[in-house]
Amino acid sequence: MENGSLTVEPVILNSTKNTLLQVSIKFGLIGVLLSIILFMALYFVDRNPLINSKFFDFIVIPIMIFFAIKEYRDYENQGKLWFWQGMSIGFINYMTIGIFSALFVGTFIVWIDGQVLMGFINNRVDYLMTHKVEILKEMNEDRFIETIENVKKISTMDVLWDQILRKMIIGLFLTIILSVFLRK
Repeated sequence: MENGSLTVEPVILNSTKNTLLQVSIKFGLIGVLLSIILFMALYFVDRNPLINSKFFDFIVIPIMIFFAIKEYRDYENQGKLWFWQGMSIGFINYMTIGIFSALFVGTFIVWIDGQVLMGFINNRVDYLMTHKVEILKEMNEDRFIETIENVKKISTMDVLWDQILRKMIIGLFLTIILSVFLRK
């Protein structure tokens, strides 16, 4: 401290950034592993994981973000947490989960079982056809037919983006809440 000003040593700042990154990635990779396990469990019990795994995002992501922020605050940062630290941890965490889970799902669809994607598409088309009367109250027939044609064109890349964006939206919302809640 010089003339009433506070100086921060670059080594301390670097150390803080490194532990923040390490904790975020560690819990992100645990989240990826859990997502893969849940995906495969659904697959092996003959449940289409593209249809049924969305629910698990609301379980895996908040748990991983919570424990990543809590571990950083309690064990790496002497019980203190700034809002930006919580937001950074959450961002790295949910992006790790989103990107690597999406890469796994894409690899699975392309190299292991493309029928998972076909089953997903057929499920969506069946849903639209089953609820056609209700849907036509909201849109005209031409738009309905166009929607069905668009669903039939869903690609692996569409699924990848869906995986990433869904996890980002869930993660961002929960990161804001948890960063405020766990701040000290």
